[in-house]
Amino acid sequence: MTTPEELAACVGVRLAKARRQRGMTQRQMADALGMSLSHVTQVERGAKSPSLDVLARWAAACRVTLAEVFRDIESDMG
Repeated sequence: MTTPEELAACVGVRLAKARRQRGMTQRQMADALGMSLSHVTQVERGAKSPSLDVLARWAAACRVTLAEVFRDIESDMG
């Protein structure tokens, strides 16, 4: 069974990948989302779980869908 911590870590990795593929720095993402750089880094490390609102805005900023963020996520968590 997947723990919330494992899910947060996997989502964070995927959000970081989407950000990098869009060519954005963590600072640029923080500015785009109206949040602190610290919060962005914590989400990407899996130390914080993003709210649904943040997930949706992050995906939109990266021009990906939430479905893409979560596609086959369980296989990545082993």
